[in-house]
Amino acid sequence: MMVLYFFLAVIAGYIIFSAYGKVAHDRKCRKNVQSQWGKKPAKECTPNDYISIGSYFNNIKENSEKFYIDDITWNDLDMNRVFSRINNTQTDIGEEYLYKTLRELQYDKEILRNRNDMIEYFRCNDTEREKIQILLFQLGKLRFLNLFEYISGKRKGLGKSGLFYKILSAAFIVTPFAAAVYPPAVVLFFISMALNISMYFKARDQIVGHLQALGYLVNMIGTAKRIVRLPYGQIGSYTEKLKKCTNRIKGISLNTFFFMFYTTENYFFEIIKIFFLGEPIAYHSIFRLIEKYRGELKTIYETLGELESLIAVASYRESLEYYTLPELELCNTINCKNNDQNNNKKFHFTELYHPLIDNPVANSFDTLKSALITGSNASGKSTFLKSAAINAIFAQTICTCLAKEYSSCFFNIYSSMALNDNLEAKESYYIVEIKSLKRILQGINPDIPVLCVIDEVLRGTNTIERIAASSEIVAYISQSNCICLCATHDIELAQILNDRVDNYHFQEFFDQEKIAFDYKIYPGQASTRNAIKLLKILGYDAEMVENAENRAGEFISKGQWGRMGGN
Repeated sequence: MMVLYFFLAVIAGYIIFSAYGKVAHDRKCRKNVQSQWGKKPAKECTPNDYISIGSYFNNIKENSEKFYIDDITWNDLDMNRVFSRINNTQTDIGEEYLYKTLRELQYDKEILRNRNDMIEYFRCNDTEREKIQILLFQLGKLRFLNLFEYISGKRKGLGKSGLFYKILSAAFIVTPFAAAVYPPAVVLFFISMALNISMYFKARDQIVGHLQALGYLVNMIGTAKRIVRLPYGQIGSYTEKLKKCTNRIKGISLNTFFFMFYTTENYFFEIIKIFFLGEPIAYHSIFRLIEKYRGELKTIYETLGELESLIAVASYRESLEYYTLPELELCNTINCKNNDQNNNKKFHFTELYHPLIDNPVANSFDTLKSALITGSNASGKSTFLKSAAINAIFAQTICTCLAKEYSSCFFNIYSSMALNDNLEAKESYYIVEIKSLKRILQGINPDIPVLCVIDEVLRGTNTIERIAASSEIVAYISQSNCICLCATHDIELAQILNDRVDNYHFQEFFDQEKIAFDYKIYPGQASTRNAIKLLKILGYDAEMVENAENRAGEFISKGQWGRMGGN
């Protein structure tokens, strides 16, 4: 009787300890989630992290004909850092889906409206959101699992079949009974044990790199099941998909897989796993289930990813001083009067700012056609272009524009800004630049207007050919189904293209030999230059500066450069 009481006491103690541990763990998760909400993420992702973060996007774009933000535009706009600023996710799935979301523009108002409704639901309902976030936090973030490659079928099972390992495991179970009936059979027991140990370590060397990813996949399914049980009708469309998929996935191996192969501190259990080939058997079982339920797993992955990415956007909104919902319209070039494609395009915003700048200067802008933006060095032209393009991407992805007002048509978006010569391909800066511009020209189509931002057209060549060629390129773009915002130092372009584009400029101010900028955009073309003035401010030789000013003035008045005198 005392033994029974002791046994019951141990069980009760285990249950109480487990319950206390779960409560403590949930409290820790909640505290973590609450501390991160509405805050700028503490850590930026490293360049190496993006190999993992971009894996889902790279998988789905391979066989897709959709328009995605291309690598040139993504890098020009420093979108990795922008992503890091928004990335308040708890799982690999969530951050991979958020990355994909920012690279996949939407053109359907209904999709964007539903997306915004869910973002606002999570922003305004703390209790419900936190419950979901805690479950996702428990799933965790490991990176470099390439989980979607397993789901999509890119990664296959390795080694011998699962049946082979099951036969060896069954033999290890049977041989002790055989030895009990026929003692000399004990030799078979030891042979079976030695064989299983050998096969276990040989198999584990092949599969060890996959075990963590497959365990995460199993845990993903468990997380989906727990979210399904949450009584929140507002996420019903998501839980219905999760419920349908998780109910279809059957198999005892799936339920025990996570427990079977993960390392445990219980050495006795570790020995059992070796003798019974637990990990190789579970490994092949899970691959069979992946092949059988590939569609369901893909839906679970994408549904959880979408839910968490929208929560991250809701947190991002909470961290902003102000934002607005974009007003977007489909532009139909077929209905343009007299085939004037400018009639169907618009790009308007007020008090818009850049997401990565502390205390940013906000700008307002309104145009129905392409615009040339002139101004001196460091006056704010490039930052303005990036701010406009990033917010245009935000409008068609996360429905969140960093402005007081934002309205435009739906765009395909390109840039040509932060280019470098390609040493590996032995391409000069100019070759890289004209290839970058050509992809924009090829992207212009009659269905979806293009928004492109270009910083210094053809800066990689000489002045005469640069102005001649760039004026033709901008003129061509300006009469196409495209709004081009082009920043340039070449004031001549503003004069040449005056009838084709709107002109805007940035200014500088000099006070007691100091230069200052207000970083505000103004209508009209720039009337000042500051490059030579900056030489003087920074202490260059006074005679050199004066000669440069005289030489520039002579060119402006005569239209040609004078020759330098000899020594």
